[in-house]
Amino acid sequence: MLVQAVSTRADGNMSLAVGDDPAAVRGNRRRFAEALELEQSWLVVPEQVHGGVVRRIGLAERGRGAWCLDDAVGRADALVTDEPGVVAMLTFADCVPVMLYDPRRAAIGVAHAGWKGSSLEIAAATVRAMAREFGSEPGDLRAAIGPAIGGCCYEVSDVVADAVGRAHAMPGPHGRPHVDLAATNRAQLLRAGLEPQNVEMSAMCTSCRVDRYFSHRAENGRAGRHVALIGLRP
Repeated sequence: MLVQAVSTRADGNMSLAVGDDPAAVRGNRRRFAEALELEQSWLVVPEQVHGGVVRRIGLAERGRGAWCLDDAVGRADALVTDEPGVVAMLTFADCVPVMLYDPRRAAIGVAHAGWKGSSLEIAAATVRAMAREFGSEPGDLRAAIGPAIGGCCYEVSDVVADAVGRAHAMPGPHGRPHVDLAATNRAQLLRAGLEPQNVEMSAMCTSCRVDRYFSHRAENGRAGRHVALIGLRP
């Protein structure tokens, strides 16, 4: 059975990499996992680097990165698996969470898409990884795009707008472009072969709703992190 969730600010900071007390972060992660009736040992967390690497994980990786940084599964911004009892978890504070589920092949994926990841089309790379590793057909996949900074708040340089692509950029009030990263990733998923009706998007902007989510932009780089996780119960 599929389990999928995004934490909120009320669940506490979920990142071990932003200077908080590691014991407090581990407690936040433990309570969140328990609320979802997950075993703590099922979680798998990578070292996120705003890149384009997708890693396949399985039972051998369970617990890695979940409780300390030193044993994270390596530098990656997307994880895929088809093994029950393995829950992929990534951290976010404005970047786009993209969660994928193949009900036919019983496989999942999750991607962390900031502007760099979006420029590398990591969401589409995750679709391709699921096709390669599990035989997934893109048309069978269901996708959920979670809360992320919206085009209303994501003012960027021309260099960033060009790297991500101008299809979902708009003029900002201060003469600099604003980019809708969520819409960009949705378009990439559709080009990768997903059906439009199978892609759901949150309307929540993390910068506008800093009361509910962490926002690197709204909090001037001093933000905690919420998580997106997805896996298959054993």
